Amino acid sequence: MLQSPGGVRITHVVPGGFAAEAGMQSGDVLLRLNGASVVHLTDVAFAGRERAPGEVAEAEFVRGGEVLRGRAALSEWNYGGGKYVGHPGGYPKRSLTGA
Repeated sequence: MLQSPGGVRITHVVPGGFAAEAGMQSGDVLLRLNGASVVHLTDVAFAGRERAPGEVAEAEFVRGGEVLRGRAALSEWNYGGGKYVGHPGGYPKRSLTGA
């Protein structure tokens, strides 16, 4: 995701993840999550901390000048090749060996 003047631009959608299930596509601009404005990337993380994976969340986003709405169950947070089971917006855990 990238911050943009009107919200957070979606740069990648993980198949089967929250964004995909809520109907979002790469290039959409996320405006609101659960009624809260999304202006910065941290807003996405804060909204994710309020709910656990599996809970339903609502999203409002823009595609081609049209405001769209979708809802889906929150997925677990995935980052790169590793998987972090925690709140969306969390960072992957690193091992003590640096791997």
